[in-house]
Amino acid sequence: MSSITIPRHIKAKTAEALERLMVDVTVSNGFQQITFSGIQFAEGYWYAWYLSSVGSVVKINPVTIDNGAE
Repeated sequence: MSSITIPRHIKAKTAEALERLMVDVTVSNGFQQITFSGIQFAEGYWYAWYLSSVGSVVKINPVTIDNGAE
């Protein structure tokens, strides 16, 4: 098993609201260090990107489903 991360983003109307969301994300992730990047203002919103762990990945064997159709 291995752990993977995926890119996630947060979005806010003001820079101050974006800062509050950054704190909320940090707190909700158990105060682990999160690096926010790609902070930008576009189309009236502030955005920030970060990587989020999705836990462990287990290799799953493919399954063939027979639905009776021929």
